[in-house]
Amino acid sequence: MEQRSPENELAFIRNMMMQTRRRAVYSGLSYIAWGIYIAAAATGAFLVRHFEIPIKPLYIWLPVIAFGWVFTILHIRKTRSQARIETLAGRILAGVWTGLGIILSITGFIGGSTLLSNPNALTGVMCLCIGLGFYITGILYETAWLRWYSSLGWWAGALLLFCFPSSYFMLILAALMLLFHTVPGIVLYRQWKAEYPPEAAPSHAQNA
Repeated sequence: MEQRSPENELAFIRNMMMQTRRRAVYSGLSYIAWGIYIAAAATGAFLVRHFEIPIKPLYIWLPVIAFGWVFTILHIRKTRSQARIETLAGRILAGVWTGLGIILSITGFIGGSTLLSNPNALTGVMCLCIGLGFYITGILYETAWLRWYSSLGWWAGALLLFCFPSSYFMLILAALMLLFHTVPGIVLYRQWKAEYPPEAAPSHAQNA
């Protein structure tokens, strides 16, 4: 198997960075939109609290975040149809922000109200982060099942820990590790063994 030299690795990284910068031309509008949405919602939440207006913050944040997700999905579909080539760097960039958006949405709407009173909240946040790791790993490996099976499993576990505090949270964490960390690891290892079988060891007869 051919090994890359340090010079080739640097060239590969530079090429990926150039592709990412080209991709940023399409994604800049999404950054602007989310910045305006969140700033508007935060200002509205401040005014409601400052002037003691009888409106729950949820009624301000929920439509803003929902509209933001709809805009993002439509924008991604549009830019993909316009871009001639979807680069690996572009997929990673989109995956990072999509995964972070899911984490922030879950933390803001579900975990935010329980972080101070829920002893399982810290474990829930850890589950969110692990889910993001598998989400990005699935993009890198171009493996849809890994991207969704493990990440959604960890994020569902975080929701469980946020919404239903329990003294059995360590057992829940153990189950999550077995189902959504160990099992994917076994599958990936078997795939790796199939693609890169170990070289046959020389027999004693050949050395005689």
